[in-house]
Amino acid sequence: MTILLPPSEGKAGGGKKATKAGRFDEELDRPRSAVIKSLHRAVRDIDEAGAKKLFGATGFLLERALECAKATGQEDAPTLPAWQRYTGVVWEHLDPATLNPVQLDCLIVPSGLYGMSSGNDPIVDFRLTMAASLPAVGTLAKYWRRSLTQVLIDTVEDGVVFDLLPAEHRSAFDGRALMRLENYVSVDFVRRDGHGTAGHAAKAVKGMMARTLLDAGLDGARRFNWRGWKSVVRNNQIVVVAP
Repeated sequence: MTILLPPSEGKAGGGKKATKAGRFDEELDRPRSAVIKSLHRAVRDIDEAGAKKLFGATGFLLERALECAKATGQEDAPTLPAWQRYTGVVWEHLDPATLNPVQLDCLIVPSGLYGMSSGNDPIVDFRLTMAASLPAVGTLAKYWRRSLTQVLIDTVEDGVVFDLLPAEHRSAFDGRALMRLENYVSVDFVRRDGHGTAGHAAKAVKGMMARTLLDAGLDGARRFNWRGWKSVVRNNQIVVVAP
């Protein structure tokens, strides 16, 4: 099983020098290196307005983003496993501290900096969305698309892929190529009228659905009912409807 889950803006600080390789370090080494070089070039002489645009932050968060960007790529940069680094609502409700290593490895997280990481992979503190644009690289979602699509297809083989990504992160993959996978299942969170997305309120339920899939698979998804959110399974799609 593979679960595509978004990263979070909220991240724990700190960490220690990585002592193990990440799952996709070899396959994504070259495009990651290009992103890091471009990021360093972008922040070298950046002004406040440019930094706000690049990182989508102000005040302390902006200062932290700049500091982390400059440290990215250093051999001794502090890292944490992705499941510990991400602290947002989705991850809080997933409760990754109670997952086992095999389950954590099922979580595949696309990001502007790494392209793709597993839940176990060591990652630095960073702030860089798929919508960000860097010199010589361009918009990151477009930049990563070919590499991430191919690596994901090679990784999942015949396993089931549950896609819980929002539009920004789905755009980092070739959707038509993923749809051709035999066992690709999109998971969407919609309003009660069935139209549009459920927005911020869906973050908690997204974490709960990811946990259900890890613990009980598709059978659990069919029975999913959390605080009035209910699922409907239709062929290669799971629709989770708000109360």
